[in-house]
Amino acid sequence: AKLLVFDFDGTIVDLQCRWGRLKEKLHLFCRDRYRFSIDFSSLNKGIMEIIPKLHKDEQKRVYAIIEEYELKGVNKATPILPTIDFIKKYKHKKKAILSANTKKAIMAALKKVKIKSYFNLIIGKEDVKNQKPNPEGLHFIMSFFKVRPQETIFIGDKDIDFKVGKTAKVLTCGVKEIATL
Repeated sequence: AKLLVFDFDGTIVDLQCRWGRLKEKLHLFCRDRYRFSIDFSSLNKGIMEIIPKLHKDEQKRVYAIIEEYELKGVNKATPILPTIDFIKKYKHKKKAILSANTKKAIMAALKKVKIKSYFNLIIGKEDVKNQKPNPEGLHFIMSFFKVRPQETIFIGDKDIDFKVGKTAKVLTCGVKEIATL
């Protein structure tokens, strides 16, 4: 493969965020501010539902709430060592991150675990219009590096990552499988 693309939280680091509290805060924010209810049982689904309904300034406010929670998680973030070892082993390969996390949290966590320099491109939630499982971010990354799907490997930890890879026709591996690559 010419390009390795990684999911972030759960793949490279465990952010240790209080996702339940974040979902509740976003639910209350929408209910109190806009008088409509969004189901945040899935954080990504809730965000995909609300963002198109908001003006740019309000979108930034929602992202700021998420970023605040993620940055708190960065302080407690723990590296996922098999992935870190894999990243270092293939330091000369082109590497990117495609994540539903905010770019600021990704950058802070990468700096904390001292692997920021290993990545050529980082795509966070605010960088794409359509979140995972839509393959928009993965297509953008492949286009940026001028590589084809068959020259790319996507590494993730959740079903949503496998859906992205399958839709983009990219070989997708779980975190536990990278030792075999």
